[in-house]
Amino acid sequence: MPHSVPDSIAIEARAKILWGEPIEKVREYLMGKNVGEKDAGALLEELMAERAASIRSDGFGKIWAGAASVAAPVAYYFATHVWIGYWNHKLFAALVVLAAVGVIKLVSGISMVIRPGAVRGDLSGAADM
Repeated sequence: MPHSVPDSIAIEARAKILWGEPIEKVREYLMGKNVGEKDAGALLEELMAERAASIRSDGFGKIWAGAASVAAPVAYYFATHVWIGYWNHKLFAALVVLAAVGVIKLVSGISMVIRPGAVRGDLSGAADM
């Protein structure tokens, strides 16, 4: 549903939503700027959908990074131990640690994709969580 909120107010509301302010506070802000309930609801719905899309996008990035980190020791093992016959144990151990971090990123990314509403706070560092 389209809204008729002035651009300057909509931009400020968008910033508040992306900075992680509760939706109730943003609604109060809009009401304080003489925005009608119907227009405020339509704008907030649009902004929350935009926030969820941003979180999901960051989540997909974490999924890819996590999957690559998990695949690194597997690829190293097959490339060196199986095909070449020699491998460096210390490097493999470091890659296993990388894979452990990758599993954490993978799970976090899946969580962000499935439940974007569970992410609280500012989105500027959402991909780093």
